[in-house]
Amino acid sequence: MKRQINVKNGIATLCCGRGKCPELSFHKDGDIIIKDDSGFVVRMAPDQAELIPQAIKELKDALSSE
Repeated sequence: MKRQINVKNGIATLCCGRGKCPELSFHKDGDIIIKDDSGFVVRMAPDQAELIPQAIKELKDALSSE
């Protein structure tokens, strides 16, 4: 599965080659906007968004120890 990030017009699209590619962008006030293919939107402060990789790791660790 090929994974890549495509940036165009201020929007970063996270692609994995299967469709359903979420998009990330900045709101004018500096918040991070994450939008999925269904139109759902999450808005968060940059310091919250920076915690996402750590949260994914901790979730994986917790699931593997169950």
